[in-house]
Amino acid sequence: MKSLLKSTAAVVRNEIDQTVDEFAELLGCSVWTIRRLERKDLKLSEKLARKIQEETGAPAEWLLKNDPSLPAQDSSGLLWSKQAFEVHQGKRESAELSHTLFGTVKYKRLPAEKRKDRFRRLAKYLAARAHQEIHACLASAITKDEHEFERAVSRVSAFTESMEKDFGCDESVRDLHAKNVAIAAHESSRDETGMGQEIYFAESGKNYRIKRDGRIRKVRIQPSPPWLGCVRPGGARKSS
Repeated sequence: MKSLLKSTAAVVRNEIDQTVDEFAELLGCSVWTIRRLERKDLKLSEKLARKIQEETGAPAEWLLKNDPSLPAQDSSGLLWSKQAFEVHQGKRESAELSHTLFGTVKYKRLPAEKRKDRFRRLAKYLAARAHQEIHACLASAITKDEHEFERAVSRVSAFTESMEKDFGCDESVRDLHAKNVAIAAHESSRDETGMGQEIYFAESGKNYRIKRDGRIRKVRIQPSPPWLGCVRPGGARKSS
């Protein structure tokens, strides 16, 4: 618990849930240095306090007081927390991605709509990269054994559920992928005869069915079978 921690450096590491090794790597110093800082055997230098602020967003002025009983806030009274750390890291990673994708990083604050447009482009890139990495990891798990593949599937499910719980879901973006998800679901259900399960999905407000042989047909009436995962009806009503 924070009340038992001896230094502000220990409070920061505890708040962001990092091991001593991870925190040392983040700051570019030795594990020995971190352990001594946390025991107060070593005085926190201004240089290292600035480095911790740079990497985590924790205010240097609070760090240098080295009193873990004090609230972690800057001179303006703004409190620091794990959530602030995540925002801080997100801003840094966003800037790095902007530099990689767009060639430059504009530190001048852009108008709200231009910021959103840039974030949308970054979101598409991150989603494509996540798809690549998740698929590669799942494929690697298959080469090990069934148990490892099941573990990997569980990890992916837990990750997506956590993301939706924390940030919600833009249904208009989700629907952009409905057809591809439905086709992948149908392919995965094919039996030895080459036939798969019937899958229903919605796209641009219209409802479709993938037949057992893989052909896609538009449907006017919402079918009785359940809609697959995020592949949802586009507004069609059941006939009376």
